[in-house]
Amino acid sequence: MAYYGSPASKYAEMAIPIILIIVVLLVVGAKFYGVCIPGLDFICASKSYEVLILTTQTSKPSAEALKNRLGTLVGTTAVYVQPNVNDITPGVLTSQNYKLVMLYGDDLALTNKARTELANYVKNGGSLLILKGAGLRQLKSDGSLSEFVFGWGVGDMNSIIKFRPSCPITNCNSVSDVTVTRDELGSEVSFVPINFNHPIIKMLGLRAAQKFDLTQKDKFDSITLVNDEGLVAIASLDWFDAEGKPRSTPAIITYDTGSIGAGGRVTYLAFDPLQLDYESLFTNVMRYSLRTT
Repeated sequence: MAYYGSPASKYAEMAIPIILIIVVLLVVGAKFYGVCIPGLDFICASKSYEVLILTTQTSKPSAEALKNRLGTLVGTTAVYVQPNVNDITPGVLTSQNYKLVMLYGDDLALTNKARTELANYVKNGGSLLILKGAGLRQLKSDGSLSEFVFGWGVGDMNSIIKFRPSCPITNCNSVSDVTVTRDELGSEVSFVPINFNHPIIKMLGLRAAQKFDLTQKDKFDSITLVNDEGLVAIASLDWFDAEGKPRSTPAIITYDTGSIGAGGRVTYLAFDPLQLDYESLFTNVMRYSLRTT
C-alpha cells in the first residue's frame, strides 16, 4: 500500500514556503519602508542612517571612538565627525541627509550661525541629541567665548530648546558650574525611570531604579545639572552629596517639536551611559532619536 505521509508532515511542507514569503516581506518592508518588527532588529540593521557628531578638535578622539562603536550598537549607521563648529553655516545640515546631529564634548561652543542652522535643521524634521554640557557656551566671531551667553536656548535655538542648565549660583557661565564630578557623586548613582511607558524605558524592561557602583566604573566622569522647565523627564539621576543629602537631576529629556510628523525630535542626556557600560540604554536613546523604534 502506498504511503503518502502524515497530515502533519504535509502541513509542515506547506508552511515552509509561506514562512519564506513572510521573511522576504519583512526584509523588503524594513529596507524600503522602514517597517521594523520588535524582536527582528537584525533585519532593520540593514538600513543605514546618516549621523553627524559635531564636536571640537580636543574632543575629536573620543568622538571618533564613539563613531566606531555606533556601527555596532545601532546597526550600519553611517557616522561622520565634524570637529569645527565654524563649518556649520547655512545649508550645511539642512541640505544633507543627516537623520541625527549630536552635540558632543563639554568644550563645544556654538556660533550664532551654527545655532541658526541647528534650529532650521530640527524644524525641517531633523533629530538633535545633546550630550551633557555640549553647546552651552557661545563662540563669538573673533573666536573667543562669551562671558554673558550661557545656555542651549540661545538665539534661534530658543525656538527648539525647552530646557536649560540648572545653575546652583547666579549668572553661571561655565560648564563646570553645572557639573557634578565623579568625586562629588560619591560611590553610587541611580538611574531612576519616571515614565515607564516611554519607548526608551520600556525597551529596557526596567521596573525599578538601576543602581551603579561608581567604584567599578573607572570611565565615568560627571553629570550635568539641567532643569526641564516644566517638561516631564522620562528618567532622573539620583545620588547623595558629600553631606549625605539626596540630590537629583533629569537624566533624559526628549520631545518632538512642531506639529506631528513635521518637526524634529530633541533629546538631552545629562550623562554618558557608555561610561557606565549601560550600552542598552544608549542604544535605545539612539534608536529613538533616529526614529527606528
